[in-house]
Amino acid sequence: MSKEVTRRKFLKQSGAGSLVALTASSHFSSLSVGRIWEEVEKAGGNLQSSSALSDAHRKLLRAAADEIIPAVDGALAATQAGATDYVETLIGKVPDLQKQTQAALTRIEAITKARHKQTFDQLNSAQRVKLLQAFEKESARGGPAESLYGAGNNLFALLRDLVYEGYYTSPKVWPQLGYEFHPTSKHGPAMQPFDESILAEARKRPKSYREVK
Repeated sequence: MSKEVTRRKFLKQSGAGSLVALTASSHFSSLSVGRIWEEVEKAGGNLQSSSALSDAHRKLLRAAADEIIPAVDGALAATQAGATDYVETLIGKVPDLQKQTQAALTRIEAITKARHKQTFDQLNSAQRVKLLQAFEKESARGGPAESLYGAGNNLFALLRDLVYEGYYTSPKVWPQLGYEFHPTSKHGPAMQPFDESILAEARKRPKSYREVK
């Protein structure tokens, strides 16, 4: 899976506006990233009563997400950041997106069943990665679809971007990225006073311009 390229492209495109608004679905018009995370926080990570995914699909999503974004170099894994809780809360509000996500997870189930006697979440990391790579290759036959939620028949791209959205909008991840969130409803951080001493050396230099009256 080409993680570096797709992550960079995801972040570049998502910078254009609210992530959940980048889809053509009209269901997103009343949603916002903040609202989704408020619901996730309210649930306290307990989404077992959610009807968006079955228990089997929930376990599969969590296992797949942690292979798409694993815990490496001190960074949080997708589930540690709450990304899968975000995804499940989001798709529960958007029927079309929920159907596509369920289709993606069902297809991973089918590939797993054809190759192993265990469920996806019971496999080791190397086996999971190979299955996701097979799923990615299979999905790409319907078109590369690198844009957010323009997946069409590319179910891997859809699943990957959902996990990315949940991860990179997570307040738990922001400190790792060096991002400080300041809501527009409150005063932001004050600018540090300008230290004019840093101009001392420049002021000693002769003029490199001609004054015109």
